[in-house]
Amino acid sequence: MPREANEIMEWFENYYVHGKVRHRLRRSGSVVQEPPLFSPSLWSVVNNIENTFPRSQNSVEVWHRRWETLVGN
Repeated sequence: MPREANEIMEWFENYYVHGKVRHRLRRSGSVVQEPPLFSPSLWSVVNNIENTFPRSQNSVEVWHRRWETLVGN
């Protein structure tokens, strides 16, 4: 991975995967982290796929397009 991508990867990990590092434990070297702002359960589609829910919002997009046609811009 290019060095330039480290900052965005760290941001993604902090907000979407692991959460921000609160502190490191000196003896064990373990890391204590806050929960991520947007947990994987919120944005991951794995559960939707396993439960055969739609993977996209196409039906909502179709509704909006039709509504826009009816009421105009």
